[in-house]
Amino acid sequence: MGERAMAELKQPWRSLQHITLSPNRIGTTVQAALVVLNNNTVAFGPWAVRQALLNSATGPPDRSTIGEESRSRSGVPLQEKSVITSTIETARGVFAPGHLGELTQIVDFALVDAVLEETGRREKRLRLLPSRVVVYFVLALALFEHHSYRTVWSKLTAALTPLALVRPAVSSLTRARRMVGAAPLRRLFETFAGPVARPGQAGSFYRRLRTVAVDGTLLHTPDDETLTWRYPKRAGESLEFGYPLLRLLALVECGTRALIAAAFGPESEGELPYAKRLLTALDKTMLLLADAAFDSTDFSSLG
Repeated sequence: MGERAMAELKQPWRSLQHITLSPNRIGTTVQAALVVLNNNTVAFGPWAVRQALLNSATGPPDRSTIGEESRSRSGVPLQEKSVITSTIETARGVFAPGHLGELTQIVDFALVDAVLEETGRREKRLRLLPSRVVVYFVLALALFEHHSYRTVWSKLTAALTPLALVRPAVSSLTRARRMVGAAPLRRLFETFAGPVARPGQAGSFYRRLRTVAVDGTLLHTPDDETLTWRYPKRAGESLEFGYPLLRLLALVECGTRALIAAAFGPESEGELPYAKRLLTALDKTMLLLADAAFDSTDFSSLG
């Protein structure tokens, strides 16, 4: 593999190595997982984009629609006698857009369906936007946070053009999100959240105690009446200013930055009330690290 190809591959490879280490770069991580670099795919050529997406969009396979392919592709020259073969499968019909590319191996169909069933959010009759597809769409919105509904939907369906899928209106996607609600996403979070470091892993333990850390941040929310009742703007003596703010507190594992628990709400309540809600995620095997803002007798006595 040439020097140029190696240079282009380094950045997404770093992102994939640190998928639990760098929340701010999750967009880069996902794009690397989808094997897309601004329409200039490296390593396996442009066909890999279609491959990566369709291979993950499983479910009941419909070979009659897509079939199998095993043929040579153009791209970065490979070593002599290297061979690439592929089997392309896709979920049938309206379920096809429900995926996260290669990340679907982690958030798989069976898990999403089970969560929908458990929370009572699975559709009673099949529609153009099944609940499973809506869950994956919302997850994709979080991963591509600076993109519109239409753009994110296009990313999910870019490799599925042979299926001639209907493109839903933004209003339809909005209604579908409202029908599914937050419960399935909350349950998914609870399923995945937790420490991941192996015993003794460097950077995650101190004297046999798992090191975890708590801290907070502020996020802007849309300036909309449907949100400002819960997340008010900051107010001066005579007027309000800025965007409404959401305060987020997170408990993470040191060394891996794996998310263990999170709490959020209006910015006006301060960090300590939210941090107290995270204490139930701690146990006697953990050592909690926190900055001076948490140096409160009221807080530390709760441990």
